[in-house]
Amino acid sequence: MHWILHKININDPFTRIPNELLQREDLTYEARGLLTLIHMYANLEQQHLKETYYTSTCREEKLNRILQELQEFSLIKVGLSPQEAKNKCISKEMLGQGQGPLVCSWCHCFTYTLHRHHWPISQQEGGTETVPICPTCHAEYHALHDRLVCLS
Repeated sequence: MHWILHKININDPFTRIPNELLQREDLTYEARGLLTLIHMYANLEQQHLKETYYTSTCREEKLNRILQELQEFSLIKVGLSPQEAKNKCISKEMLGQGQGPLVCSWCHCFTYTLHRHHWPISQQEGGTETVPICPTCHAEYHALHDRLVCLS
């Protein structure tokens, strides 16, 4: 895990990492590194983080512990709640728009493709019920719900 801070050039003006993030003594070294990544890649998706950055260097339990630490210090937050993310998708007012023979059950647009999205309980949490939603609603839902946002 120590590679995180070493791969980041803190003098690069494009990273714009506040120096106080790197010098916080109340955070573990790993938490500072993860916070730096989240800060650099605004709206970093949790699944992308788990699949790309930590599969070879950190077990998921450790990653979750670090994320919990950052949330307890109010330095990051997970995106919108599942219901808030769904409400944003529904509020697009796409009724009757689009093309295709199928209709999205959330935004009511016409489409050629529907995705089976686990709702109201995610598949990770054991949910088996799905709703047919358009690819746009599916992508937007995960973009709104699964993102890690840096609050510092």
